Amino acid sequence: MTDPAPFPDFSVPVSPGMAVTPPMIPPPPGAPFTPPPPPSAALDIARKDAAAWKAFGYSLGASAVGGLAWFAVVAGTNRLWFYLAFGIGMLSARAAAKGAGRAGRDIGIAAGAATAIAMVVSLYFIFRALAVRALTDARIPLWIGFSRATDLMRIGLKLDPMVGLAALGSAIVAGFVSAKQR
Repeated sequence: MTDPAPFPDFSVPVSPGMAVTPPMIPPPPGAPFTPPPPPSAALDIARKDAAAWKAFGYSLGASAVGGLAWFAVVAGTNRLWFYLAFGIGMLSARAAAKGAGRAGRDIGIAAGAATAIAMVVSLYFIFRALAVRALTDARIPLWIGFSRATDLMRIGLKLDPMVGLAALGSAIVAGFVSAKQR
């Protein structure tokens, strides 16, 4: 007669479609035991990630609306009011903190990134509108491709470097203000 195995073979299915899971075996005496993290830790990380993405969305929306308003002011007055960029940064920061429901470093990074994206897009359309006004017979389409768009941005920033600094400052303001709001 053969001795029965001390543990059953768990790789063999019990019935079609069903498999037996191995029992929980405690570690041997003296071995370090690391308990699994509580489920709430994983939920906290997921909640923080969701808050940062929500802050990014709110901030991108607010800075896009601010950029559109900035474009309207420039198109209406034919002057480039570069200090309006700082107001857009403040608007974006408030929207990020409101969307996330809290302040923090991750919220500040999300707000700064969203504001930087919106500033680049806004500046492209502002420089395009000013170029169309300056060259009265020019027919510049709405989108001229990446290579020509970067040329337009480069020329616009060369003519007025304060606008580039203001756009960068806007992203920095959005990042710091939304990270420190209480």
